[in-house]
Amino acid sequence: LMSVRLGYNNFGPDGSAAILRVLPTLTRLEELHLGHADVSSEDGVELLPWSLTSLTSLQRLTLQGVGMGLSEAAALARCLPSLTALRVLALGSNDIEDAGAAHLDNNRIDEAGCAELSEWARSHPNLTLSLNDNEGF
Repeated sequence: LMSVRLGYNNFGPDGSAAILRVLPTLTRLEELHLGHADVSSEDGVELLPWSLTSLTSLQRLTLQGVGMGLSEAAALARCLPSLTALRVLALGSNDIEDAGAAHLDNNRIDEAGCAELSEWARSHPNLTLSLNDNEGF
């Protein structure tokens, strides 16, 4: 299995937890699309970094509109170093605000958030970062 596209689904807490527990077994996965899917339960926040760290072949990760806030952004940032093949990261339409920029990604970002993102982007020259639907650009 190389691509999983589960966008626009309402899995609920149990479904989200089940999906996030299975993901680490998909070590050849190249694309994961969870855009606008309901995966932001408390279990989802705790399982997200654990679920993604073994996906070293992952090239495209879409988490647009998943209800991501600051704690989810911080959890995601902790697992990103293990995603060495990642080339596209889509995080638009979330609610991370300025503090999330320190973790790399942000929505509703202002000038300070843009500066943080600019610094982060310089250290990841091969990554396409999508932050559509943001304030401050």
